[in-house]
Amino acid sequence: MRRRIVIMAGMAAVLAAGPLAAQEYRATPDSAAPLPDDIKPPSRSVGALRSDPEKVRTGIELFRNKRYDEAARMLESAVLERPEISRAWQALGLAYWSGGNATAAAGAWRRYRTIDPEQPQIHEWLGDLFTACGNVEEALRSYDEAVRLQPTNLDLLIRRVRVARWAGHMEDILEPLRRLCAAYPRRGDLKQELASALFANREYAKAAPLWLEIRQQRPDDPSACIREIACRA
Repeated sequence: MRRRIVIMAGMAAVLAAGPLAAQEYRATPDSAAPLPDDIKPPSRSVGALRSDPEKVRTGIELFRNKRYDEAARMLESAVLERPEISRAWQALGLAYWSGGNATAAAGAWRRYRTIDPEQPQIHEWLGDLFTACGNVEEALRSYDEAVRLQPTNLDLLIRRVRVARWAGHMEDILEPLRRLCAAYPRRGDLKQELASALFANREYAKAAPLWLEIRQQRPDDPSACIREIACRA
């Protein structure tokens, strides 16, 4: 399926230009936001255990001190000696990703996944990594497995829904989002995901009142104001 990820039109320009610009904004497919802070590699960490081999403990300590290249070299040596230790692959992937090598990180975490496929964290991390790299279909496959293993993890489910929206899979997410919003009416992030999905699906009349609610709850949020204007244009 063709990806429906495009660059978002300038928010300030829409407000300044009025209804005509709002109509043009509304005609633009939904877009991927910048990489959220919650899936940047520094937010992921791992602690050493006393039972870990010395090289694994040293590599993890180097990683925690943000010495990513040194950590990667130490952990590479560790997995050569003890390739069955999943935590070493876990930490190696973190060191690679934090050091800017997403391809190597994906390789390390795929190896981790073969060793411990029922560990939900690795599927979640792979989903985050593929999302950060713009590989939404791979991200969805990883998130699907993570959700299978953690079906009650709402924050994980929201990330999965967001990536599905970026990929244009509206038919898969609109009804589940409606049910989730009904079950968790105080979750503003769910309401925003539903409003965004309706907007992306051109269901403007249904999206507009949701954006109004969001704007009233967050009056300083320009994106909610712009989306409401665009829905009513």
